[in-house]
Amino acid sequence: MATNITQHEFSSKDVFKHKIHDIVGSCDGILCLANYYKPLIVLCNPSIRKFKELSPFDNPRVDSQFNMTCGFGYDHVSHNYKVVVVYNFSVKGIPEHTTNVKVHTLGTNSWKNSQMFPSDTVFTEPSGKYVSGTINWLVFLKGRHSDPPFIVSFDLDKESYQKVFLPDLGEIDVFDLTLGVLRDCLCLIYDHEVWFMKEYGIKESWIKLFDLCYLQDSTNTSILTKVLYIFEDDNVLLEFSYPGKQKVTVILYDSKNGTSKNVGFMNPAMFQHTLEVCIESLISPCF
Repeated sequence: MATNITQHEFSSKDVFKHKIHDIVGSCDGILCLANYYKPLIVLCNPSIRKFKELSPFDNPRVDSQFNMTCGFGYDHVSHNYKVVVVYNFSVKGIPEHTTNVKVHTLGTNSWKNSQMFPSDTVFTEPSGKYVSGTINWLVFLKGRHSDPPFIVSFDLDKESYQKVFLPDLGEIDVFDLTLGVLRDCLCLIYDHEVWFMKEYGIKESWIKLFDLCYLQDSTNTSILTKVLYIFEDDNVLLEFSYPGKQKVTVILYDSKNGTSKNVGFMNPAMFQHTLEVCIESLISPCF
């Protein structure tokens, strides 16, 4: 399906007029932003002030509810960037029996259909995590709550998916888990534990990096929501949120001696998912 692409000089006013409120992810200095309700996807590089708005990949029915998740990353085989969208519709609360998958490759000006996911796959987060040429989502199977959650890994080259298994954490609620990326490897937050997958796709390579339960504030209201960055000296930048409040705390944690300091507070009014590390680059999203 051919698409019409609009390209612009980047400014926050231009992007936010579309009510973009979710950061899908970043890769090589390019940010992928989304409005999951329109739906609308924008790629931008703040360093060179360029952005590209992708036209819709489907036309949702007026009387339907649109359910969508997406991911963005680099295909090391074709040497190009790809956006992956996974979605279905619900009409009067009844979902479609299929979960559609569409892929946009930069420079092709088109979306194409890919291998569908099983309809009973439930995604716990609105965006997938890019690692090693794959997009990864934390999922569980609808109506099978006794089955452990797992990761769906979508290969950007083959445009097919496989299962990646979590560490053995005992009986858990999937909504107590958060998937992330550290140093180009998958990481997993479980309560205040941070797990790290040293070898991609190998379940036995999961290791627990640290347990941050003692960093929780005295009111026990904060939740570790993201591990943002590990510096060369092993200091770790952490994001804590407060349920029901528009407030995020950023903490710098020294993993060698177990000390921490508060970096500051944010009011994430514009974004549902607040902070993302984005490197500077001269790569344009408009090719």
